[in-house]
Amino acid sequence: MTRFVPTASYTRDASKLPPAQPPSLQIRTQTPRPLRVVDRPDGGHAPLTLQLGATFAALDANGKPIALSQKKGRLMLAMLACAPGMKRSRDWLRRHLWHRSFTAHGFSSLRQCLHNLRHALGAQGVCLCADRDYIWLEATAVDWGESKDDPTLFLENAPRLDGPTQDWLDRERVRLGSVRPCAVQHAQ
Repeated sequence: MTRFVPTASYTRDASKLPPAQPPSLQIRTQTPRPLRVVDRPDGGHAPLTLQLGATFAALDANGKPIALSQKKGRLMLAMLACAPGMKRSRDWLRRHLWHRSFTAHGFSSLRQCLHNLRHALGAQGVCLCADRDYIWLEATAVDWGESKDDPTLFLENAPRLDGPTQDWLDRERVRLGSVRPCAVQHAQ
């Protein structure tokens, strides 16, 4: 067992310390992060671009890839990008991504995933918005790449999926196969 024995230099230095101040109750307020991103007036590129071809990629406004290590985080971004209005309810995302977890644990995992995604996206994290009930993307461009021509390539390298997540992926591939943006443009 180690004992602490004050030395003469310790006592001498301690006498020069200023008197202890009583604790104060200060409330530190942080400025809230903006929930909405306004489009740039100069018509520049979107702050965030998601490539949803065979390989998923997130790119910043300069076209540099953003490293996203969480598989479910990448999948959540893809689910949001494919959703109408790029918006999904928290419950829908929990049921599809954490379907094996208890409800409370699934919502906790969703909050943690959202936090980690915002941190990984850095300055582009403001494009990932949320409120009590919904999570959505703003000022985000989607590049379908080669999955426009061959929907079987849509998220081809996605992690091993099961349950509702695999069902969602299958439905999206069917939807992409039936909606051909190029064919619709030529039909007019």
